[in-house]
Amino acid sequence: MRSLHSCSALCLVAACAQLALAPPASPQATAYVPTLDPAYADLDALVASGLVSGLISGQRPYSRAAFARAAEEARARLQGEDGTGAQHPAPEPRFLEALERLEARFVSAHGAPGSPVRGATADASWVDSPSRAIRARYEGVPERIDADLNPLLQRNQGREVSDGGTLAAEAWGDIRLGSRFAAAAHPRVWLAAPPGGGTEAAATLVRGYARGLFGNLSVDVGRNTFTHGHARALGVALSDNARGLDMVRLSMERPARLPWILQHLGPVAFAGTLATLGDDRDNAGGMLVVWEASIRPHGNLEVGLTLLNQQGGAGAPTGSLGDRILDAFFLGKRIARPFSSFPRDPEFSDKLVGIDARLTLPGPRLEFYAEGVTTDDHDLFFLRPREALWTEAAWTGGVRVFGLGEDGRVDLWAEGGRNGVRPYTHHQYTSGLTLDRRILGSPLGPLATGFQGGVDWTGTQDRVSAAGAWERYHGDEYYRLYDAPMEWLLETDNPDEIRVRATLDWVHRPAVIGIRTTVRLGYEHVRRFDFTDRNRSNFLAQVGVGWVW
Repeated sequence: MRSLHSCSALCLVAACAQLALAPPASPQATAYVPTLDPAYADLDALVASGLVSGLISGQRPYSRAAFARAAEEARARLQGEDGTGAQHPAPEPRFLEALERLEARFVSAHGAPGSPVRGATADASWVDSPSRAIRARYEGVPERIDADLNPLLQRNQGREVSDGGTLAAEAWGDIRLGSRFAAAAHPRVWLAAPPGGGTEAAATLVRGYARGLFGNLSVDVGRNTFTHGHARALGVALSDNARGLDMVRLSMERPARLPWILQHLGPVAFAGTLATLGDDRDNAGGMLVVWEASIRPHGNLEVGLTLLNQQGGAGAPTGSLGDRILDAFFLGKRIARPFSSFPRDPEFSDKLVGIDARLTLPGPRLEFYAEGVTTDDHDLFFLRPREALWTEAAWTGGVRVFGLGEDGRVDLWAEGGRNGVRPYTHHQYTSGLTLDRRILGSPLGPLATGFQGGVDWTGTQDRVSAAGAWERYHGDEYYRLYDAPMEWLLETDNPDEIRVRATLDWVHRPAVIGIRTTVRLGYEHVRRFDFTDRNRSNFLAQVGVGWVW
């Protein structure tokens, strides 16, 4: 396992250097499209229909230029100008409308400097849904992760919506500086009236960054949200649950191919990120290093790898700068374990390793995906594979089908996830892999199981989504068997908290310029709230309106 990590890390660095510096045909630095933007729903539909195949779906966000290239690829394929000589049959109206929206928004204005302001919205919420602390119950300590749970109000890139009433406003804009540089800003302000009385007001930066494009190498500095994987709501590595990371990020503007015979492996994409985890945690000022690699060995198959390394911060174990740099590349020196002859990494970091895969079948427009993360304890894979791949892991799998109905306007989806004892928190970093009390990965947190499903209807300018969810949060407590490596045994079988939830979302979106309206309604019934004998019902009503240009 040690040689595997060393080899993979060295190959990753070499491949990043070779691929990122290969210049694209016409480098144009453009801002990123936020991962919750409705444009991704249109793009996903075109990918499922087989009109777009030149993207790596597991690494987001995409730039505005990437959306433009995808729309141009789809149009060329429809017109038989994609180099194959075959003309793709015209799809249902929904897919043609999706392509036209992307062309109007990204292709027609792609080469122009554009307006420095893209849009502004205001929203009002009424909520009766209190948060509770997530618990990771093991080794006699009930809380080993600093995170809150409130499914109706989270999974929204860290936006604060208070229990009670909330008024909020936000604006976003981006600007291009020549062909190689771009910048974007997205501030948000809100005023909340909690149930106990009084008011609270605050402001935050949802995202704000500068971006430089040098050949195929993108260098980002600032705050932004990036995700890894294919899950809709339960992404296990990096999801839309928390706010954007303050970071320096190196990534590829477009997929490329490895040199020599390795080019037959298909398009690949790599990214590396150094981010701070903020001060609202036990180890204030901690750092996070993320390595991402995705490859598409077949036009319908994509496979990805994620490595996350958390280290540093106030009160964290010390280590030399050289050791920390080596450890960030998963090349750190090893120390022996008292109960094993296998080596392990230094104690000044915690690591997660994740894998993901997606299979797309353009004929029936089906998409299957699976992804998982687990703690990177090397000896655990050899001596206790079940502990590594189940007890310590978080897994999500799902299926989507696009374009049902005469006009192709109906999509169905289903997704399930299961998280083990401590996939996001262990050892000395007791705040876990969190940011401002939000888990960076699956919002279920440790010791939880969830299933979700829904139906989406997409009209000419409207999209309606109905979804349901069932989630079980386990109140059990575990202890570790110290005469065997990392074996967790059930100590106390406590009652579980169970949540059943239904949501309804409506989005009115203009093709390019106009009014954007959103409505979100939600109901949730909670049994044994906060692992007590109390049951409760939670409600959410949110209305937003804005202008996009």
